[in-house]
Amino acid sequence: MAGKSLLDCPPELIEKILSHLNIGGILLASQLCRYIHTIVKDSVTLRYIIELEVTGLKETTSPDNAPLTSLNTVERLEHLRTREDRWMTANWWRTDQISLLPSCPLYELYGGVFLQMWDYRVAFVEKHTSINVFTLPSSLRGIRSVIKNHSCELGAKDLLELAIDPAQNLFVTIGTCGNDPKTNDIILGAFLRTMDDKPHPAAATSLITFGAGSGSIEHWGQLRIVPQVAGDLLGILVCAVEGASTGMMNVWRWTTGELLLELVPPSPAPSFTFLSEDTLVLPHIMHNPEFHAALHVYRIPSQSSPPGTLKTYPPLVTYELPAMNTGNILGSNLICRSYPLPSPNAYVPPSSSSDTAKAEQSTDSNEDSRSDSETSELGQDSWLRPVPFTTDPTNRIVTFSFIFNVLHSDELGHGTIAWQESFVLFTHVATLLEHVPPATSTRPATPQSSNPDSKQAASEEPSISTNVIPWNEWSQRSRWLPDRPRRNWYSHTYGHRFVRPKSSPVHIHRDCFFVQILDFNPLSIRKMQSETEKAETGELPVTKGQSPQQSTANGIAQLLTLPITEEAILSLSEMSLTSSDEDSSTSSSSRYERRLVTDSSTIAGRVFCEPVTTSLPYIEVTSTKPMYEFTGLMMDEEHVLVLKLQRTGFDLLVDVFSV
Repeated sequence: MAGKSLLDCPPELIEKILSHLNIGGILLASQLCRYIHTIVKDSVTLRYIIELEVTGLKETTSPDNAPLTSLNTVERLEHLRTREDRWMTANWWRTDQISLLPSCPLYELYGGVFLQMWDYRVAFVEKHTSINVFTLPSSLRGIRSVIKNHSCELGAKDLLELAIDPAQNLFVTIGTCGNDPKTNDIILGAFLRTMDDKPHPAAATSLITFGAGSGSIEHWGQLRIVPQVAGDLLGILVCAVEGASTGMMNVWRWTTGELLLELVPPSPAPSFTFLSEDTLVLPHIMHNPEFHAALHVYRIPSQSSPPGTLKTYPPLVTYELPAMNTGNILGSNLICRSYPLPSPNAYVPPSSSSDTAKAEQSTDSNEDSRSDSETSELGQDSWLRPVPFTTDPTNRIVTFSFIFNVLHSDELGHGTIAWQESFVLFTHVATLLEHVPPATSTRPATPQSSNPDSKQAASEEPSISTNVIPWNEWSQRSRWLPDRPRRNWYSHTYGHRFVRPKSSPVHIHRDCFFVQILDFNPLSIRKMQSETEKAETGELPVTKGQSPQQSTANGIAQLLTLPITEEAILSLSEMSLTSSDEDSSTSSSSRYERRLVTDSSTIAGRVFCEPVTTSLPYIEVTSTKPMYEFTGLMMDEEHVLVLKLQRTGFDLLVDVFSV
């Protein structure tokens, strides 16, 4: 009997086979014949897969690769369209406000949960610390308003930093645990709790202790601490605010307490972030004898490291930054951010099926018809409620925010004065991982120290040669942009988006600004380029009175009925069901301004030795609603938070904009 071909299979089976491919495989298959092309065109499942990849998202699944929600494909696709349309048009689903107490030294925003730490004194003497936990509105989780879930009283313990991962129900606080009797250096501890301040069921130990590194660090006020959680990994960077100490970079598997990495950076490293499940980037800044900055990529060992065994092995890859003017720079500050973090072997908290069904029923119902009591009930432990999709960590950007103190010759004749200049460096995580060799061939062995109590680096070093990438070899895959100095609130990057304030050049109020979102998603950029070209030629017009989703859906239908050519396939690969092109007379068009930036930008000034030109493209979406009394910005998957001062009194207000 003659063998059967793929075309002899029923459409349902072909659709099932194609659903295991990525966007490139689906589009290549659609070129085979009109029969498969029609299947791709008519399949909601395949369009959902294409839409996810175009928008830089991935479906949330359980460890056995099953969807975490019971929403069908049509419902998930509709949620996806609505979400992307709101981001691309600054069309906030809800606007809420949180009132904060004036003494708020620490904030955190991640996974739809906002944390605020505040200090107070008992009898004007003993300092106590409390943390307030807020669940933010979520159209995907069915939460209609801000919910203050609870407060954690931490007593008199010195709280230095915190990190959260609501998806794992993990709350990490960093505090002091006394001093080392030999060196007098402070001993720090990472306390592992659940979000409602209970012992975490997945943690073998509730406390991980560690030192602050070598040097005469005697008080926590001399330290900068940067914690991050990535799946079952907990990374903590400790460095001195001032002095010669380069600090310490530690990585544990927090579920078991195993120490995987205890690294002494070769030069001061003020920040870090995970790039993948086994790599991280440590930007370094050298002030003496010359000012020099670079990005170091390190491998995280797979086996545990004995405590006290310090390693100084070189990085796998070093990305050089532009040459900087040593004579003009007095000092600097640097923060790097990239969210969401990779989640290898992430703990999946148990969830009640009835609670999940209640959340999905609330999500599918009329959003405006739910009462506050229903929302309050839904907000309890809402960080455990699954969402149908989330940002793919492999598609995210990483940002490096620099603040330089530079010498400036005053034009008014006041002589040389100190001045601040701030810049942000943008690049894709994939760019920094491009030159990282495979883990199996270069994962460093853990050197053993002959004296476990010694704080000297181990004599045995792994044989690793650092691959140095000059700035001119990767500069065009990055973008330097000027920024206003940031003193707080560093969660300004999420996925492929970045939030920043845009000052009004014409507004009479000097503190007036607008919220601006920068989108570095390459497929969204290609899509907008294609839309611009078609608009100029009159192709795929938008019908008046249609919603953005209807308009784009019709446009995609036209794309899928085009002849199967290379041009049609390229157009299909750029499609997204989230277009916001509407008639200019509609009120929604005045709600935002959007433009595609593909031209190169050049920064010339007192920081760099020569003008720096970069050209990583991005989409700029600016809300036209004016804001006042701006202090800080934050963002996550579904929210933009604006911190501002009240016009009267000393309280702080947080405006919460939800998509």
